[in-house]
Amino acid sequence: MFLRSLLALRCTAPHMSHTLNYGHQHPSQFLHLHFPDPCPPACPVVMLLHGGWWKAKYNLLNTPITTLIPEFLARGYAVVNTEYRHCEQPEGGYPGTQEDALQAWAYTHTTLPNQFPSVQPQLGSVVCGHSAGGCLALMVAALSEHTPSVCIPISPLTDMKEGFLRKLSDEGDAVLKYMKHTYDAAPEAYHLASPSHHMPLKCNTILVSSDGDVDVPIDLVAAFHKQAQAQTSPLHECVLINGGAEDHLACCTSGSQAFNAAMDSLQRLGPKF
Repeated sequence: MFLRSLLALRCTAPHMSHTLNYGHQHPSQFLHLHFPDPCPPACPVVMLLHGGWWKAKYNLLNTPITTLIPEFLARGYAVVNTEYRHCEQPEGGYPGTQEDALQAWAYTHTTLPNQFPSVQPQLGSVVCGHSAGGCLALMVAALSEHTPSVCIPISPLTDMKEGFLRKLSDEGDAVLKYMKHTYDAAPEAYHLASPSHHMPLKCNTILVSSDGDVDVPIDLVAAFHKQAQAQTSPLHECVLINGGAEDHLACCTSGSQAFNAAMDSLQRLGPKF
């Protein structure tokens, strides 16, 4: 279902401003930087991490997260749309893919402001990811020294063991390919790669899911939400948005019920600039 829906989706990215390499180990370590038009002297920044089960056939241009770029630009954010190494590529999968997300996030906070002074993450920084990218977004929020203002994981895989046991993904093999081992062979690695094992949350978090999502069922996201509410400081809020009948891709599509609700929550919980 995921693959058929994705192939039917037409994602049109807005004009690309700049292509930049945040790493040099592999050609996939690059990002597209977009600015609002007209561009203000200083912009907060949002980093997008696409989904597609960490597989090379999915990328930052053929996945629905591209439809969100104009949404964030219209709200005054500079947008960093991020590519990363995939499971089939050298050093891809865990931990290399996760390290790419962390490296791109660090680059956004250190190198980008020097190259483009209008990029000002101190005004606010948001990390947003869909599906496998939602998992990466949560790991960035948990592990980076540059704590985001807000994390927006859309239909995120939050528990690698559950993903492996349920054989989630288009072909049922995504977690095994990403982790390179079964759960029984590498339980500690599965724990370290799972956002559910990195509590408490360090920033406001807007979880997005839906009853209609059969690719990453909402019960997994709801369990993470319940855990976060129990273990996270009252200083950081964690909300769960339910897109109702919307499916896995619709939740991450501009104009959807789920994404519109996420933007309402971002206005309340996100940076003020």
